[in-house]
Parts: sequence; structure tokens; C-alpha cells
Amino acid sequence: MVGRVVEQMIMFPFEYISPTVVTIEESSTGVAIISGILLREGKSRNGNLYTIDEMESYADQAVGLPLYVGTMRKVDPNFGIARNNMHANVKENQVGKIIRTVFDKAKRVIKFWAELVNTAKFPDIISKVKAGWGVSIE
Repeated sequence: MVGRVVEQMIMFPFEYISPTVVTIEESSTGVAIISGILLREGKSRNGNLYTIDEMESYADQAVGLPLYVGTMRKVDPNFGIARNNMHANVKENQVGKIIRTVFDKAKRVIKFWAELVNTAKFPDIISKVKAGWGVSIE
């Protein structure tokens, strides 16, 4: 992996699937900066409730977290059973990291910027990022 990605694993006590668009803001050979909405106040698609009071701390915690691509079959920690379409948050699927977040209290969102890196396993991930993709955190 490109030397700019630091391996780091932080487990969040929550999981959130972003319903917003991810955009590429700038890129260079093999590296792109993407941005979008990381978290929005309210109930997420997976049923978690996020309040404005807890969102500010989530913004700070997200900086430095890795980005992964894909899904896999694994044990769901909420139910203790193997399920399909779980996050593929394994080292070989890491394709970047969150480098900056901004908590916008007025808009009730956390915006993020992340470094996306082409890897040996995903050599063209930057060109595959498209409108409508979201970021999911756990």
C-alpha cells in the first residue's frame, strides 16, 4: 500500500451507513481526496439514532480511521451469527483513511475528507468511485 496510509484500527460503538454522495475533489497518480457527509443527525438506515449532542465527539474520533471497500460473510457482532454483506474491514481491503472532518452544527452533519489510494488488490478504485456511493463507519 502507498506509504501515506497508516494502519490503524479503532472500533466505534456504532455503525452508520451514509445516504449521501461521495465526490472526488482532487487527485494525483494513485491518490485522490474524496469528500461527503459522514453522519447526519437522525435515524440511520440500519436503525441507529444519532443525536446532535454526540455527533461532535464522533467527528473527532473519525479522523485517521481507515477506509475499506467491499462486503463479506462474517459474524454479525449484534446477533452472533454469520451473515452476508457485512463490512469487509480487513487489511487487504483498506483503500485509504479519513484525513479531516468538520462538524456543522447548523446543518446537523459531519462532513469528511478522505484519502483514497489505489492498491495492489484494488488498482483502479479511484476511477471506480462514482456519484451515489456512501461511506459506512463502524
